[in-house]
Amino acid sequence: MICCSTSTRPISTSSVAGQLNGFMLIEMLITLVLFSTFALVAGRLFHTTFRTTHRVEVAHTAMSQWADASLQLRQDVWGARDITVANPQRCEIRLSGADTAIWEATESGELQRTLKRNGEPTSPRRWNDLQRTTTFERDDAGLAVLSQVTGAPPARLSLARAIPLMQEGQP
Repeated sequence: MICCSTSTRPISTSSVAGQLNGFMLIEMLITLVLFSTFALVAGRLFHTTFRTTHRVEVAHTAMSQWADASLQLRQDVWGARDITVANPQRCEIRLSGADTAIWEATESGELQRTLKRNGEPTSPRRWNDLQRTTTFERDDAGLAVLSQVTGAPPARLSLARAIPLMQEGQP
């Protein structure tokens, strides 16, 4: 004996299959908003990362140039016979013989050293990307260099001359 359903209406599977296989409009909008938000955040993160990398490179260049300039200045002051500070942006350091090193600082943060050999200037050496203002002062030991990075308090670098130290050590 075979059992049959008493209902004569067939079961429709198309409405169930449509709900399982397709997306509703609200689901598409939510997905679109999530992808847009992700793309916006990723774009800003990408931009911030490259901007930070650029700032670090600029700061590194400024620091290495400042280290190079201060090393040269330290060597000049150490071997100086006389130091004259004409104004806060310019100092003359008389070296051995007839040589003189002239240091000039600009408001834009550039340092320049010109060496005069027997009164004739040689080509100047420049440090352009220091990202700081620099001024010179005469002090008891030799020369003081006041340096201020934008947004930071000023720093004082005191450079000593070797000749007065050697003269003090003699009886």
